[in-house]
Amino acid sequence: MMIITYKGMCEKIGKGVQSGMHYMQEKDYSAILTSERHDAKYKDYLISSILIYQGHDLRGDKEKKCDQPMYNKSGIPSENGKFYEAAKNYKEKKSIPRKVLVFKKRRIDMWEDLGVFELTDVKYEHDKQEKRRVFTFIFEKSPVNK
Repeated sequence: MMIITYKGMCEKIGKGVQSGMHYMQEKDYSAILTSERHDAKYKDYLISSILIYQGHDLRGDKEKKCDQPMYNKSGIPSENGKFYEAAKNYKEKKSIPRKVLVFKKRRIDMWEDLGVFELTDVKYEHDKQEKRRVFTFIFEKSPVNK
């Protein structure tokens, strides 16, 4: 377990980050930020070497009434859509699994570097509890470390 500051995390990712999903097409890896804190916005959890990660909501949908978006209003893929396509391509054996740096929020300016994971699966389905469609991404701990 390695604890780092927000600045250290941004340096490792290679850019400043505010939201939790960063699909970086120009790099051979992406990054996600997760939290299992009681006040976390999404239902993310780590079980052994598997991370279950919920996709992100439509900007401004604080009441979680809208389906999580596959595309932005402009028609280009949202971060959810980019990660969805990467998982789909891996499952269809069109690509290797996408490498993803994972950081877990501990408290303000304190992050745990969980290391490199691989995006291996995704579901986009109706969540009965939330009464809307949500993405569930599956990441597995990679044998490769960055």
